[in-house]
Amino acid sequence: MTPTIKPTKKQELAWDKWMDDTTRFIVFGGGAGGGKSWAGCEMILTGCYFYPGSSWFLARNELKRLMNTTYKTWNKVCRHHNIPSTDWKLDGQYNVIKFTNGSEVHLLDVAYKPTDEMYERFGSYEFTGGFGDEINEWEFDAYDVLKSRIGRNNTFTGEDGVIEVPPKFFGACNPAKNWVYQEFYKPHRDGVLSPEKAFIQSLYSDNPYTAKMYGEQLASITNVINRQRLMDGKWEYTEDISALTSYTALSDMFSNTAQTTGTIYAVFDVARGGNDSAIANIFDGWHSIERIEITKTDNPQELREEVRDILVSRKIAYKNAIYDDNGVGWALGGGELKGMRQFVGSRSALPTKVQIKAKRKNRYSTDAEAPNFVNLKSQCGFYLADKINQHETSSTQMADKDIIIEDLTALLVERDIEKDGKLALKQKEKVKDELGRSPDHGDTYIMRSWFDLFDQVVTDDPEEEHRVSNFYDKLRRSKRGSQKGVKAGLR
Repeated sequence: MTPTIKPTKKQELAWDKWMDDTTRFIVFGGGAGGGKSWAGCEMILTGCYFYPGSSWFLARNELKRLMNTTYKTWNKVCRHHNIPSTDWKLDGQYNVIKFTNGSEVHLLDVAYKPTDEMYERFGSYEFTGGFGDEINEWEFDAYDVLKSRIGRNNTFTGEDGVIEVPPKFFGACNPAKNWVYQEFYKPHRDGVLSPEKAFIQSLYSDNPYTAKMYGEQLASITNVINRQRLMDGKWEYTEDISALTSYTALSDMFSNTAQTTGTIYAVFDVARGGNDSAIANIFDGWHSIERIEITKTDNPQELREEVRDILVSRKIAYKNAIYDDNGVGWALGGGELKGMRQFVGSRSALPTKVQIKAKRKNRYSTDAEAPNFVNLKSQCGFYLADKINQHETSSTQMADKDIIIEDLTALLVERDIEKDGKLALKQKEKVKDELGRSPDHGDTYIMRSWFDLFDQVVTDDPEEEHRVSNFYDKLRRSKRGSQKGVKAGLR
C-alpha cells in the first residue's frame, strides 16, 4: 500500500526536506491550522510502508493529549488514504502501532519527570525517524535526547539492494519564545541556520482545505498575544520599541551565573480571587532559588500561619519579606508578622541616589526633584529590566521558565512611550487581558526590586527612611482599621 500525497505548497516544501539527503531536523512552525500535524502523520505513515521493519515515533508532551489530538489526526490520515484496517493495529498496553510488514510507530510521552530528569526512558530505543507534535511545549532536553535515538534503525534491503535512509526528525509547533525560537526560528530569520536544519513557516491561510474555517475561529481570539501567535504566526509577538528587555536577556536569567549574596528574601504574591495564583518566590540575593505554592484562602489567620511557617522554616528575617498589599494581602501586616514589608505599587516612587545627594546640596536643584516614575511599581519594573539586561538576575526555576518569561515580557513594557511625562509600565489590566491570567510570577520579580531601591534610601538618607517607614506604619494601621469596620458592618 502506497499513499498518494497531495500536499499544500508549504507542506511540499516540508516534504522536499524530509526526502533529501542533507536535512535531519525540520520544524514546521507558525500559526494554527497550517496542516502541520497532518503532514507529520503522513510522513510517518509513508515511511512505514516504504521501509518494512522500520521504527518511528509520534511524540507529544503528554500521552493523554497525544491520544486526543495527534493520534486522532493519524486515524483521519489513514481513512483519507483508504489504509486497510488490517494493515496496522494499536497495542494499547505498550502504546505502539504495529504494522503487518514489521514497521512500528511508538507513541511517546516526552513530559519532564522529576524521577527521570535525564530522559533515560528513551535510552534503549532505535528509531528510523519521528514526528514531534507541539514541540514548543517540550523541554529542550526531551528533544535533545530523543533526536539522539534517531538513525539507529536506518538500513533496509529493497529491490535495488541495501538502502540507507537518512535519519529525520519532523517537529510541528506554534510560535513560542523558548528553545525552538533559539534553535530554529532565530537562526532561520538571521540566515545562519545550519544545513542539517530547516524551518518552514506555515499559516492557516496556507492550507486551502481549512483556511476559511480556521480564519473565522482564529479571528475570534480575544487574547492579543495568542492571536498574534496562532493566527498571524508571529514569533516576535511582543518585541516592540516599548519593551524594556528582550527575550534573549530573559532567557539568560536561567543560565546566568548565580547572583547570590547570602541574604535570603521572600516575596509573596497572594491570590486576589479568580484564577490568580498564590505564590512565594524565595531569593538568595537576585538568584531565585524556590517557588512555593500557597494554599488559596480567604481566612486571614490561615494565610498568616502559612506565611510564618515559610519564613521560620527557611530562617528568613521578616524585614527581608515583602507582600503585595492588594486583596487579602492586608492580613500579613502587624502582629506576629510585624516587620514584613508592604508593597504598595500605586504609591510614589522612592528617591534615587542622585536625588538624595542633590537634596543634601540644594533641595531646590532640578536634580533633587522626585524620581521620574508615575508610581513605585513602575520604578521597580524599570529597575528590574535594567538588572535583567545587565545579566544581574538568575533563577533555578526551570520548570516555570516559560511562564516567568511570558509574565515579564508582558509586564516590562513602557506605557505611552510616544508621550512626554513620567515613566510608567503598561497597565495591569491590559497585561491580564493579553495573558488571559494574572502575571503573578513576574510580579514577584518586580517586588524583589523594592529591597534594592529601599536600601539606597537607608544608606543615603536616614531622614527619608524614617518618612517611608512612617508611611507604611500608617498604611498598615488604616488597613487594619478599615477591615475591622467591614467585619463589624457584616455582623
